[in-house]
Amino acid sequence: MLVRDFLDLPANAAPDEFIVRPQSDAAELARKYTLSSAIAPRLAGLLTDIRSAVEQNRDIGRFIFGSFGSGKSHFLRIAAMMLANDETLYDNARDIRLRELRNAQPWLETTRILVVSVSMVGADAKVGSFTRSLATEFDRTLATFKQPILNAFGTDAAFEAFDQRVSATPELFSAFESQTGYWLRQSRLL
Repeated sequence: MLVRDFLDLPANAAPDEFIVRPQSDAAELARKYTLSSAIAPRLAGLLTDIRSAVEQNRDIGRFIFGSFGSGKSHFLRIAAMMLANDETLYDNARDIRLRELRNAQPWLETTRILVVSVSMVGADAKVGSFTRSLATEFDRTLATFKQPILNAFGTDAAFEAFDQRVSATPELFSAFESQTGYWLRQSRLL
């Protein structure tokens, strides 16, 4: 027997079908996800590091890398579901080790974490694009939980106010623009 005899593989698949996005079906992702022996300790380590950062009220960042199709987005989505204590993950999990990992991290059930998912697939490559996308998704996520939005850091309103102020002094902005790469939406009219 061949491996393909054990797998339900489509006859054809477009590369776009492998991309996990924030709006991808959570139950379907949970049914398909399997923790490999290499990924399981990394997910456990990430959760432990996040718990420590939350307890110490400090920032945490991680660099996730891999080639196309290696599972970066899927890994992050599963981690996000765990952090959000999303029962969809555990109700549909194909891999029992996800439940075991949750049981080994009891803080996941008692700590409330606002998970903001941003996909930069197809996003604008300009310097402020990530900040704007993150702020927009942050406000959208808050609204989903019926919480007041911040409408502050990184939102279009903040950038528009900045653009208005610096457009009054184009000579100062030119130096700022050359150092940071930030561009004024209105600056091309100056």
